[in-house]
Amino acid sequence: MKRFFPIFMLSFVLLTVSCSDSGTTGDEPSATDPREECRFSNLKAVPAAESADFSAEYLYLGGFLVKENGFVCTPSGGGEPVTVVCERSTRPLCTLRDLKPETAYELYCYIVAGGRTFRSEAITFTTLAKGDEPAPKPEEKVTFGTLSVTERTASSVTVAVAYTHEGDESVTDAGFLLRKAGQSDEIRQSCGTATASLHHTFTGLSESTSYEVAAYVATPSKTWRSAPAAFTTEAGAVAPPAGDSKARYKGWAELPDEVTHAGWHYIYHMRPDKASVRNFSLCYSSEYRCTIWAAMAVHSSWNGEAGRNDAWKYDPALSSALQPNLKKTYSGVFRRGHMVASSDRQVSVETNRQTFYYTNMAPQYQNEFNGGIWNKLEKRIWSNYNCSDTLYVVTGAHFAHTNKTCNDADGQRVVVPTHFYKVLLRSKSGRTGKPVWELRADELQCVGFWLPHNDDYATTAPITAQYLVPVTYVEEQTGLRFFPNAPAAPKNSYDKAEWGY
Repeated sequence: MKRFFPIFMLSFVLLTVSCSDSGTTGDEPSATDPREECRFSNLKAVPAAESADFSAEYLYLGGFLVKENGFVCTPSGGGEPVTVVCERSTRPLCTLRDLKPETAYELYCYIVAGGRTFRSEAITFTTLAKGDEPAPKPEEKVTFGTLSVTERTASSVTVAVAYTHEGDESVTDAGFLLRKAGQSDEIRQSCGTATASLHHTFTGLSESTSYEVAAYVATPSKTWRSAPAAFTTEAGAVAPPAGDSKARYKGWAELPDEVTHAGWHYIYHMRPDKASVRNFSLCYSSEYRCTIWAAMAVHSSWNGEAGRNDAWKYDPALSSALQPNLKKTYSGVFRRGHMVASSDRQVSVETNRQTFYYTNMAPQYQNEFNGGIWNKLEKRIWSNYNCSDTLYVVTGAHFAHTNKTCNDADGQRVVVPTHFYKVLLRSKSGRTGKPVWELRADELQCVGFWLPHNDDYATTAPITAQYLVPVTYVEEQTGLRFFPNAPAAPKNSYDKAEWGY
C-alpha cells in the first residue's frame, strides 16, 4: 500500500533581497543604488519522491536587462547545490529531477541583471517517500459570463464580460480578441489582470462591417477563449439611395416619410450618453395628445442593465402645453402604454429615461392588452427577430375613429387608438454586414403586426399568424409610407415561415 505524505508548498510574498556577486564592473550601479533591486514573491516547491516543480515571481527594478533567472537547490544536510536555469520570465517555472526521496532541501530563486545576482530568501521542502505521488494540482478553469456588445457606432463598439478563474496558477493576461467576420487576423487588446470584469471600447473600426469579438484569459500553462459575439458597425457615412424619400434622415432606415399634417410634431431623440447615436424618433399628435408612430433600430448594442427608471416627465423637445400630463396615468381603465418599451433601451440609465417621455405614450387597456398580448409581441421581437444586422421597427397607433377618449391628470382629452401595429424590416440572413438599402428584395424581409385595441383579449392570448399582414396593408390603413430609405423592401408580401410561423 502506498503511503501519502503532505505536499510542502511554501509561499513567501514580497520577499525582497538585493545582493550582488563578487565580480562587478565599472559600468554597474553601486550596491547602495536604490534603483537596483529585485522583489521576489510566491516562491513554491511541489515535491515528488525524486523530483520537484519550482515556481516564483519577481519584479526587477533596475535599468538593465535580466540576462538569466532560475533556482538553486541544496540538500539541507550539506551537499553540492544544483542550479537550474529557466527560460527568462517574470514568473519562472522548472522541474528538477534526480533528487533523493525523503530528503530535506533548501531552495531560492535568483536573477542576473547588470552583472549582479539577486536572490530571494530560501524556503525548505522535503521530497516524498519512493513510490508515493503528490496530490494532484487543482484543475485550472476559467468560466466566462455573457459577453455584451454595446455603444455600437460606425467606427467604435464597447465590449464587456466578467469571468471567474479557479486553480493554483496566476492569471497573467486577460482581454479581448477582435477580428472582421471571415478573417483570421485578430486585434489583441489586453485589459490587465487587476479585475475579473473586463471592459474596453474599440475605435477605428470600419463602418457597415461585421466583426466577431471574444474574451481571453491566460495563465502560465493555458489560454482560455470565450464564445464569440458578432456585431455590425453602423452605416455611418455610407450614402443612402437617391429617391423620393421624405424621411428627415436618409441614413436611418426605420424612419417613415415625414409629411405635413395639422397637429403632428416630429421629434428625433439622440442618446444622452452618446450624442452621435440615435435613440428613437417620434411622430406625435397634439390634437389627439397621443403618439402616431415611434421608430427605432433594434440591435444588441442597446442591451444593458439600466433597469426601469419610471422617470415620467414631459418631453423637453416639445412644449409641455401640447403634451398630456401623465404623472398619474390616464383616467378610467387605460394605462400608459410605451411605444418604445423601457426594455428596448437598457444600454444606459439616461437612454432608458427618454422612453418615459409623455410623447412616447398611448392609452392602452392594461391587463387585456398592454400587459398581455402587446407585451408578448414586444418580447417576441427582441427574442426572435434581433440579428447581427440591424432590425428596424416602427410602432404605431391608428385611429379609425375618435369616439373613445380618456383624460390625463389635468382632465385634458386624450383620444384612445382603435388599433396598434408594428412594421418590421431586416435582412433575411441577419448577418450581411451591409445597410438594407444595398440589399436586393430577395435578401430582405418585412412584415406588419396589426392588432385591434380591445379589452377582450385573454391574458394568455399568444401572438399568432392571424395578426400578420403585409406592410402595404398598414400603409393603406394609416396613409403612411414606411421604409422609404429601403426602396427594395418587399412590403407587399411576407413569408410567415421567415417570422417563425
